[in-house]
Amino acid sequence: MDDAAKELATLKEENADLKYQISVKDQDLYLLRQKVDAVSETFDQLAAAVGWSPARCNQAGDSPLDVALELSRDVVHLRGKLKQAEADLHEKTLDFDALKKHLKDQELTKAGGTQ
Repeated sequence: MDDAAKELATLKEENADLKYQISVKDQDLYLLRQKVDAVSETFDQLAAAVGWSPARCNQAGDSPLDVALELSRDVVHLRGKLKQAEADLHEKTLDFDALKKHLKDQELTKAGGTQ
């Protein structure tokens, strides 16, 4: 009977240890699920930033890297448009300054001619 009691005590200890390990793994799993949810939410936000719906991403099998590459292409495209807009603005400013000078010269010529 003594051996059976020792074996039962050992089994109870192992059972308690396994229950503890399961609770630790459950907590790890819970934290992992939270991280997955956060990454999924971030991915959905990134996808939305480039105009991709979650359905499109799921259907096409797009990854966060695909979205990041699309965002990068968008940034390059927008920088190009910004550079062109700055060049256009500079050109218009030069045209405006030239027109302003021309009008001022005409006014001076008119003023000089009427005196």
